[in-house]
Amino acid sequence: MSPIPGVGFAHVLKDLFCNQDVIAMPPQPNWITRDRAHIWHPYTQMKTADAPIAIVAGKGAELYDETGKVYIDAVASWWTNIHGHAHPYMAEKLAVQARKLEHVIFAGFTHPSAIELAERLLPLLPAGQSKVFFSDNGSTAVEVGIKMAIQYFYNQGIPRKKVIAFDLAYHGGYLWHHVGGRAICPFTTPFRTFCTRSNAFLRQYPVKKRPVCKLWKPICKKVT
Repeated sequence: MSPIPGVGFAHVLKDLFCNQDVIAMPPQPNWITRDRAHIWHPYTQMKTADAPIAIVAGKGAELYDETGKVYIDAVASWWTNIHGHAHPYMAEKLAVQARKLEHVIFAGFTHPSAIELAERLLPLLPAGQSKVFFSDNGSTAVEVGIKMAIQYFYNQGIPRKKVIAFDLAYHGGYLWHHVGGRAICPFTTPFRTFCTRSNAFLRQYPVKKRPVCKLWKPICKKVT
């Protein structure tokens, strides 16, 4: 989409945010230069990738750069912003909570918001669910589920060494780092056989060599 002609970006922002006064982003012609000088972006070949787009505001499913150009955030900012940007109700609730308590370590501590959320989530889950374990993203949620299953059988004295996954599917990228990158202690002992320095698990259950997906072929060719 094109920038809104004849309308300053401060006015665009003011209209977007329910006619509330907003502070316009001052012109910053060096955003991209400064970004490339100081930031590495994930899943990006930094030497060959196009320049990133500098986003300064969002509203609902739309993102806005400093010129007022509009982008549709169809990927929900990496699948996490499912309720849209700058939702007034959510922004207010976040502000209220931040003024009271923004974070507390969850090992050995708890807080009312977590308890209330767990109580509201459990009735929505399938029958038989009685506990909630909070995680911060999908990758670690998958890891937590796998580790809970491994821990259960370990506590029963039943060895389990296989993990079944869908071929060519994405399940996250954390398990081997979290399991193998920590010191041996009672918390990690059940998982040591899954990722050792000798990669015994990977040798026992090797991943078959597969053709590269057609979508990635031009990208692979470009960066190699």
